[in-house]
Amino acid sequence: MTYRHIEIFTISQYNKNKEKKGYFPQSGVVINVFFEPNFSTQHVAVGFNKVFGIAQV
Repeated sequence: MTYRHIEIFTISQYNKNKEKKGYFPQSGVVINVFFEPNFSTQHVAVGFNKVFGIAQV
């Protein structure tokens, strides 16, 4: 699937549905989850099909 925008969120941002650059993580599709061992953080890659400031899935 092709996405117009992909944003990276931390797990806590995703769980709280915290907006980042106009995107809400739970409005998109989770593409991948990865762990950063140097910083001990987990991240989620979320894909969006965005049209005029509205994220559409």
